[in-house]
Amino acid sequence: MEEVYIDVRTKEEYDEKHVKNAINIDYYSEDLERGLKKLDKSKKYKVYCRSGARSESVVKIMKKLGFDVEDLGSIQEQFLT
Repeated sequence: MEEVYIDVRTKEEYDEKHVKNAINIDYYSEDLERGLKKLDKSKKYKVYCRSGARSESVVKIMKKLGFDVEDLGSIQEQFLT
């Protein structure tokens, strides 16, 4: 199963550094849930942010929507490019 990383930080945070090939879905966006619903449910998602709070909230939403998702919480600096 293909794994996809989702960075739920702001665009500014994402642009500074992010996991290679991660997609950015800003937690604070008004379109958060709509953006999540567009994702492919046949893939496994790994969600991260800076402290772990935003990723935890997004993972709860994604699980309710039926996604196979894992909360990575706070991503470590060494994984960011």
